[in-house]
Amino acid sequence: MAVDGRAERAEIDEKVSAGARIAPDAHVLARSVYNGEVSELRAAGAHEVVPQELEATVEILVRVLRRFLVPDDEIGRHVARVRGAADGSDKAAAVGRLPPAQIGDYMPGLAVAVHRIAEGSQAAGRTIAQLGLRKSTGCTLVAVRRGSANLTALELDTQLLVDDVVVVIGPTERLADAAAAFHAPAAASDVAHPARAEAQQEAQP
Repeated sequence: MAVDGRAERAEIDEKVSAGARIAPDAHVLARSVYNGEVSELRAAGAHEVVPQELEATVEILVRVLRRFLVPDDEIGRHVARVRGAADGSDKAAAVGRLPPAQIGDYMPGLAVAVHRIAEGSQAAGRTIAQLGLRKSTGCTLVAVRRGSANLTALELDTQLLVDDVVVVIGPTERLADAAAAFHAPAAASDVAHPARAEAQQEAQP
């Protein structure tokens, strides 16, 4: 049973009490705005309370620590201390994963790109080792989506097929070079030199 703590206090107490009467075995989860309301909601019968003020504090803490590249396990310990001080909880604090698209925010100069392997491209039919992407561009192929399957445990002998969708991470200025390996020759040239391709298109009658 969930109770929205943004409602009036009397309404919250009534809902919690009603829930306890109707379903004594129900687990009551309530949401509050401020940390100071936690004890009152628990006294009213709530088993767990999620205060928005605390969650906002935790989110800010996580973002700041990530900005300084603090490891996730250390961030988890800091979050556990904050939660423990607020509600006495000493359970392990899970830290949400960093969205790949935001990696450049925390590691400037690094970025992620996604490509579909085209027929006739350098990558089509080759293994990761044969492609040698990291050696030639400094970028790393980290995952492959093949149909509905995600291949994340890649090996050097993993073969790349036409229509595979690949995820590449590397220096921002080298991603265009890496992209060329996954497109057909004519398209690869446009990907590697977008300004030149745009100029050619403008010059066409």
